[in-house]
Amino acid sequence: MFKSKLIIVTSSLFLISGLTVTKVVQAKQNNQNNHTQTSASYTETELIGIAKAAIQTENDILVNGNIIAVLNRNPRSSRAKVALQKRFEKTLERRKFLANRKIGFKGFQTKLEIKNIQINGDIATLEAKEKTILDYDLSVMPPDAPKTTESHTDHLFSFLLRNGQWELSSDQLLNVPGLPTKPDEKSVPVDPSVTPADTKFQGMRV
Repeated sequence: MFKSKLIIVTSSLFLISGLTVTKVVQAKQNNQNNHTQTSASYTETELIGIAKAAIQTENDILVNGNIIAVLNRNPRSSRAKVALQKRFEKTLERRKFLANRKIGFKGFQTKLEIKNIQINGDIATLEAKEKTILDYDLSVMPPDAPKTTESHTDHLFSFLLRNGQWELSSDQLLNVPGLPTKPDEKSVPVDPSVTPADTKFQGMRV
């Protein structure tokens, strides 16, 4: 009888011990899963932030015309500077050309609609649609100039992890922006050789 009780007690202890080990293993797995999810979420947030900074920087240069000042205003833009330096310079040239044709800007609003993010080791891609509204500087524009223009542009951002830090490696435009959607019936042209006074003015955008 004593041996039977001993066996039952011993078996119960083994069961309890087994349950404890199982719970410990499950807890470790849950912690690992939570850590992985947290890490992935942090990386996604970082990549989205860099992409937003790149777009905002480009539009800010178009509006304000000072690359260094714009980069200083948005610290995250340093992660995109190398990849987009030439584009930033072209944006500045475009701004100067348009300014000579009495076309200017005083502000912008940009939103980024995220479509897909893929992270594979030290390489990542992000697909997104940019929605930007540019506010024209009516103080230098013709009397009949529109107030705003809106553009939608699809982007494919590529990133590389260097020295523990994500950086933008490229920004591919997946479509040529179509006609702007805006409350005005007119818009300033993409081609800086065309001015608001030209017959080609309507139905085009910057």
